[in-house]
Amino acid sequence: MSYSEIVIQIKKAEEFSATNTKTTTTPTPLNYQTHPQAIYTSRLLNYSKLPKPKNEENFEKELEELTESMSLLIRI
Repeated sequence: MSYSEIVIQIKKAEEFSATNTKTTTTPTPLNYQTHPQAIYTSRLLNYSKLPKPKNEENFEKELEELTESMSLLIRI
C-alpha cells in the first residue's frame, strides 16, 4: 500500500465521519408519556441521617483470636 493510497483512505474516512455524524446526532424529541399508574422510585438519597457504624460487640476479641491462631498456623 502506497502513501497516496493511505492519504486517500484517510480523506474518505474523514468525509464519511463528517457526513454521518451530522445525521446520527439529532436529539430524540420528548414526545413520550408516563404511565399514570407507574411507580417511579429514582431519587436522591440523603445519607446524613444514618447512624454511625458500630462493630459487633465481640469484634475486637474475635479479631485478636483469629490473628493469634493465624500466626500460630504460619509458624507451623
